[in-house]
Amino acid sequence: MPMKKVKRATGLWVTEGGFFYTRRWVDGRAKWVPLGDDRRAADEKLGQIKAGKRRVLTRVPVEVAVAEWLDTAIATSRNEKGRRLAKVRVDTYF
Repeated sequence: MPMKKVKRATGLWVTEGGFFYTRRWVDGRAKWVPLGDDRRAADEKLGQIKAGKRRVLTRVPVEVAVAEWLDTAIATSRNEKGRRLAKVRVDTYF
């Protein structure tokens, strides 16, 4: 897949088909992270990755992923009862 660097965007690459990627180093290896085919959305995602607000997907144990899910998605989007219920379901089914 031939790629070329996008001008005026540090760390942003585009394929011949118009799909945007960035290259991140994870565990000592280069990982190409897909950012989508929309330039503005790709710029926003790249900014989130650089700021540490968006994770580069890697393989993690289910327990770690569930704990992160409870701390981020559930803690910010549910009320107290919903958070307790999600925690009980995690404990029951995992």
